[in-house]
Amino acid sequence: MLHKNFFPAVILVAMYGCGGTGEPTGKVTGRITHEGTPLTEGTISFSSQDGLSTVASSVISADGVYDLQFGDTSRIPVGEYTVTVHPPAPPLDFSNPVPSPQKEYPNFPLPYRSPATSPLHAVIAEGEQEMDFDLTTAN
Repeated sequence: MLHKNFFPAVILVAMYGCGGTGEPTGKVTGRITHEGTPLTEGTISFSSQDGLSTVASSVISADGVYDLQFGDTSRIPVGEYTVTVHPPAPPLDFSNPVPSPQKEYPNFPLPYRSPATSPLHAVIAEGEQEMDFDLTTAN
């Protein structure tokens, strides 16, 4: 025989147990520039530094603005992240057996393209925050 409080407990678990981890999250937006000029394309990514491989990313809009996405949500777990910025991927052309030369992107300096070399870091706090990044070219 089931206890009379069993069913309300099952309903609570179903309602709250499947709604996410309950971990604190933040919403991150901002602008990406290269030496003060907005980037007009590409992608920005945040990779967690805690070994859990959390990656959030956003396409950079024509005015340099990004709105970070983590899976299907605009919220990312709080914590420390390495930030990378990538130029757009070259289009795939399966009809051409000889690949076209890749476009150069001097406004995306190489160190910013890899988590191992990027000097950009971010600490995501709970709530909404704006994080702007300015890429510089090494002399």
